[in-house]
Amino acid sequence: MKIVLIMPTSCVTCPYRQTGCLREQPDEAVSEFSNLLTRYSISGKGKTIFNQGELATGLYFLCSGLVKLTRLTEQGEEAILDLMAPCSVIGGADALTETPLRISSSVTVTDLTEIAFLKKEDLFLIFQAYPRLGIGFSRHISARLRKAYKLVADMRLPVEDRLLSLIARIIVLLTGKCENGLIEIPISYRELAQFAQITPETLSRTLRILRDKGFISVEKKGLRVLQEEVLRKYLWQMN
Repeated sequence: MKIVLIMPTSCVTCPYRQTGCLREQPDEAVSEFSNLLTRYSISGKGKTIFNQGELATGLYFLCSGLVKLTRLTEQGEEAILDLMAPCSVIGGADALTETPLRISSSVTVTDLTEIAFLKKEDLFLIFQAYPRLGIGFSRHISARLRKAYKLVADMRLPVEDRLLSLIARIIVLLTGKCENGLIEIPISYRELAQFAQITPETLSRTLRILRDKGFISVEKKGLRVLQEEVLRKYLWQMN
């Protein structure tokens, strides 16, 4: 994996600032937080940022690009837990445990991914200095949990509904909205099937059914949404 240490860029001017863990935070707090970060640029898809089972000595943040969180099951199979957007906490340290282990791995999805790392001890200091920043992080994690709960519940849906819900989730992750148009899915169809907990054959069959119903079309560069209102009904619990 090619990792390049890059010069710090202020989170104050980050275009994703109002969409993630720094939302509605004052410039002074964001600037102080930004100065504590160590930033990295990772070239290439499928590169591991951290591995399941590693010691967590701080927090990783996604600055740009997309990553997937994965977990290896006891049967040795990889499960995709979620896709993460910029300005998200992608791997944390347990404040109450001296030697916490990471419960998942983080892998790049885009050709260029930028991440930042914050030491555990610096996290405590910045939250003491700016309590509102700690509240904002708690709000971010709570929103993540709500979406994770919905994702787990959606796995009980019939396959067609499950796939539509997952497609809607990815669309909002990529564009911030749900509307008709072409969406370039950043993961392979094999990974999409893995994320939906179905076989690639079931995925192909279900996509054909959704196409025949006029909901979507499958194109070379991705999926084209034809009836956005069908997808929107799966989004009401996501915010």
